[in-house]
Amino acid sequence: MLKNQRWIITGANGYVGGELCKELRNRGGAVFAFARVGRDLTHLEERGISCYSYEDMPSILSGGDVFVHCAGKVGSEGAWDEFVSVNKDWTESLFRQGSEAGVSCFIYVSSVAVLGYKNRAENKVLDESSSPEPVEGERYGRSKWLAEQALRDCVRDAATRLVILRPGLIYGRRPFASSQTWLRRG
Repeated sequence: MLKNQRWIITGANGYVGGELCKELRNRGGAVFAFARVGRDLTHLEERGISCYSYEDMPSILSGGDVFVHCAGKVGSEGAWDEFVSVNKDWTESLFRQGSEAGVSCFIYVSSVAVLGYKNRAENKVLDESSSPEPVEGERYGRSKWLAEQALRDCVRDAATRLVILRPGLIYGRRPFASSQTWLRRG
């Protein structure tokens, strides 16, 4: 299946997007990596991955593609409007663009932060059945939750299948990880 499948990956310059591009390419998929203008994607191009900026997307999308949206505004710095614009509005726009082009599946890489883990008891286990309890002032998780809600509204009128993933802590080579207190908390 992977050998004949076209994969559209946003956030290819990030850890998750970049690793996904490499793995899909290793498995024989046709990978189209997207990042903002000026981002260095030569490490992906050297592996035979087609790399583009977001402005090129309309000319690349075609029916049957699988679209994996890994890009977004992360962290805690920035205005609420920035988080909404990138994580909710842009995600909704990409889904609609993909749906109009006939992509078969849109996979949204959200976050466990939508569950509002900061306002729960430390001994409370979070799993697939946990309901979101967004934390006021926590812009990242709240904006990701808004994106999930917008996507659920969009998919009602679309033939495109929607998959929402909420990964927890992402492991990998991240030079800033040692300074993060959440990493020490587990």
